[in-house]
Amino acid sequence: MNSRSGRFGLVLLWTGFIGLDIAAQIAMKMAASNLSPPPFSWRWTRSAIESPMAWIAVACLIAAFAMWLRILQTSQLAVAFATTSLTLVGVLVGSWLLLGESMSPLAYVGAAAIVVGVALLRPLSQSASSTSSRE
Repeated sequence: MNSRSGRFGLVLLWTGFIGLDIAAQIAMKMAASNLSPPPFSWRWTRSAIESPMAWIAVACLIAAFAMWLRILQTSQLAVAFATTSLTLVGVLVGSWLLLGESMSPLAYVGAAAIVVGVALLRPLSQSASSTSSRE
């Protein structure tokens, strides 16, 4: 397998993982919004179990977990874990677009800082992969 196709596959894995994780978080919010208010009870638990959005969230989390395991096989843990923070950006944008939640100017700054931080990790992941390929 050449390096270019391997990189493309990893990008697809990351895109799928982050997309599924964002979808799971938004689906959980939608499910929670439709539950009767606490206190926690058997009735509340039953309504959570019967919620289609809760099951969509569970399915997304299971698929994301499988992708995460594959990502961990090919990536450094420190870089991979930090990259998962892109989910936060996606949830901010998704909750704004799909749920009508507001984003403050500070939220935009925070989202930009996350993206910049993840971009700064790229040289770290490249230097480690070149070191491991020399061994």
